[in-house]
Amino acid sequence: MIFKNTDIATTLTAHVYKGGGVELTEAQINAIGTINWYVNGSSTASSTGITKTITAGDVTNKADYIAALEG
Repeated sequence: MIFKNTDIATTLTAHVYKGGGVELTEAQINAIGTINWYVNGSSTASSTGITKTITAGDVTNKADYIAALEG
């Protein structure tokens, strides 16, 4: 996504699939582990959960977000 102004807000959603392409529910994901969100290659999670809301104050010039199921 590219935003051209500072008045942004968006929500990213992590989707987890198991063999055969079946998407897991939030309860199934929570039974396995935790979704951790990482920003700009950091090794420290900025937040946890299925979704991550990003607002104008979260991004200065550019930001890369990665969701990882860990546990």
